[in-house]
Amino acid sequence: MKTPTTILFHESRPDIHIRITASITEEGNLLIEGYDSGQLVEELKGDWDYEYKMSIKKSQKEDLINKLSQQLDTELDDKGLLEWLKENYHHNEAFSAIQFLLDRMKVQYDFFSWT
Repeated sequence: MKTPTTILFHESRPDIHIRITASITEEGNLLIEGYDSGQLVEELKGDWDYEYKMSIKKSQKEDLINKLSQQLDTELDDKGLLEWLKENYHHNEAFSAIQFLLDRMKVQYDFFSWT
């Protein structure tokens, strides 16, 4: 069972619906998930909807928490990480920006996408 989902970004327009979330799984992994749907997605991707996900294993998530805690000079836990992500990544480019953060901090993750 996952923790309650933190909505990082949500937008609904006539041509597109976007939702990007973050959660911690029962195993302690961090999940960043996105779902885009609508006419604009079909024009860009060739299908009505597009799903994408980053999965960060527990050990890598803990490495991220430690690095962020040092950088921010504060102690973060899982809840604090989700709150920090929500505060800093509440925009349309949240998924890509978090991916950039993970790459910059050398935190490994698995990426999946479906159209």
